[in-house]
Formats: sequence, structure tokens, C-alpha cells
Amino acid sequence: MNNKKRITGTQKLLNALKEEKTLEELAQETGLKISTIRIQLGYHLPKKGYIIKKGQKNGQLSYTLEQETSK
Repeated sequence: MNNKKRITGTQKLLNALKEEKTLEELAQETGLKISTIRIQLGYHLPKKGYIIKKGQKNGQLSYTLEQETSK
């Protein structure tokens, strides 16, 4: 039996978002389509404990994932 864990597109995206990246960079790094990434960023990433920060990188919209700090 194969016990190797399959890395999902969501997990690839979470891993890639540890640094600030544009949609194009995320697509290149994860192998996902930009449209898929937009959907993932909008709806399917785990909402609890994380904040998706929007920023600017090289004049393009960029994203990073930050751990939510409890108050």
C-alpha cells in the first residue's frame, strides 16, 4: 500500500504563500491555473487562523498568508 501523502492544490498554495507572491508567481510555483488560484484565495483556503494579505509587488497585486494572532 502506498502511504505517501498526496499534496493537494490547496496545500501547495498554502506552502507557496509563505512569501509574498503575485498570481503569476503562484501559478508558476504550484502548477495551478490563475483562475483556480483566485477561487482558492477567495473561498477554499482555511479561514481559521489565517489572514490573506493583499499587497503590491512589482506593480502587481500580490498575496501572502499570515498567521492570525490571538488577542
